[in-house]
Amino acid sequence: MAPRIEVWLDPQSILTGAGESTPVGSLLLGSWDERVKKIFRGQEPYRSALSRKGSRNDHGESILLNDLRFEIMTERVKRMMEKVGIFE
Repeated sequence: MAPRIEVWLDPQSILTGAGESTPVGSLLLGSWDERVKKIFRGQEPYRSALSRKGSRNDHGESILLNDLRFEIMTERVKRMMEKVGIFE
C-alpha cells in the first residue's frame, strides 16, 4: 500500500491567526491504489473511523497553528496512519 499524505496550509491564516488554536489547514490521507480506496471507503472499521474530505482523500483532519510544530505534526501523522493499520 502506498499512502498519500498531504498537508494543505492557508498562509493568510498562519500570518493573521488569533492564537495557537487558529485553524490553518488540513492534514489529508489517501492512496493511489484503487483497491485500497475501495477498502477504506466501503468496509469497516475504516468507513466509520475515517472522515472523508474531498473526492481523492480517504481521511481529513483540521490543522491548528499549534500543530505545525514538528513533534506535534509527526505524532498527528502517526496517529492517522494507525487508524488504517499501518503503524500498529
